[in-house]
Amino acid sequence: MNIVIMALKNVFRNKRRTMLTLLSIIAGILTMVLFDGFVRYSLWGLQESTIRNGYGHLQISSSEEYFLTGSFDPFSYLLQNEQEVTESLIAFPEVKAVIPELMFSGTLASMEKSGIVTIQAVSPDESSALLSFRSIIAGRDLFPEDRYRVILAKGVAKKIGAGIGDFMTMMAITQGGGLNAVDVEVVGIASTGLGELDNIIVYMD
Repeated sequence: MNIVIMALKNVFRNKRRTMLTLLSIIAGILTMVLFDGFVRYSLWGLQESTIRNGYGHLQISSSEEYFLTGSFDPFSYLLQNEQEVTESLIAFPEVKAVIPELMFSGTLASMEKSGIVTIQAVSPDESSALLSFRSIIAGRDLFPEDRYRVILAKGVAKKIGAGIGDFMTMMAITQGGGLNAVDVEVVGIASTGLGELDNIIVYMD
């Protein structure tokens, strides 16, 4: 008891020193709390932007090899029982949506420049659920009738020098292994919020 009383007297003996010590402790705690909040929010933002930029919470393929080499040969990993898988998943109350998607690599060329891109093909009717973090910064979104129209991520548009209304040539490997090309019209420029995606992604139906 004497030690406690002595400690209290020592604390209040020099009030200025005690106040400075308390302020230092409070400032240290606030700094740690703010830094922890910043790190947690940054990780949450990265997680959500990845999920809502076309990857979803869960991806399903016919083989795990798709996630290693699928972008070069996506047709080899198509689900043969897609409707059955969709119905099985949507039966779970936690599942909000099941959205078919095809991603493949190709080449996009303008009159002057070309580059390798990743094409993300999603039905326009369902794209808003899967791509909720994507924002159209110029032009418009895709409509169901836009078969030969695309949206370029802003990094792709800048590197190739493309704008709204421009016609580009898209080349990719077909299901049989051959090379095919199609002319597409740019109807929109989008931003995903992630620089890496903005430099490679092209959206189409």
